Amino acid sequence: MLVFSDDDSKGFVRYGYSGVNGPDKWGSLSSDFSLCSQGKKQSPINIAKNITSNDPDLKPADRNYNKTRATIINNGLNIELVYEKGPGIMAVDGKNYTLEKMVWHLPAEHTLDGESFPMELQLIHKSADNNITVVAILYQYGSNDAFLLQVD
Repeated sequence: MLVFSDDDSKGFVRYGYSGVNGPDKWGSLSSDFSLCSQGKKQSPINIAKNITSNDPDLKPADRNYNKTRATIINNGLNIELVYEKGPGIMAVDGKNYTLEKMVWHLPAEHTLDGESFPMELQLIHKSADNNITVVAILYQYGSNDAFLLQVD
């Protein structure tokens, strides 16, 4: 996820997914984000099902979340739910990551076989050594979401 801090009337640079503020321009929108010009594996990505493969050694992520206080923030680019204290952890390959925030992107940031989605929820986790892991959920219009119904 990108968070820009300068320019614009709301205090941040607007980015987009095409045109003059598209992904290929993100590194030049702010000097704070010059690394975006150098990255090779970063958002947004198109998940191409025909070139993905199943890793039989990959274990399911073990999640243990509890209710805790959080603040909803509309920063003009997306909606964030930021926790005062981590509500729990997700273990990935034996390493613990604390859930720090949830971010909703409208429209979705990523695509699946080139298909865009109306919304994406990203659960952003951080480990004690500052590594980050993100779980992304792509939404289509339809029935209620069982996960979102648990957020109260």
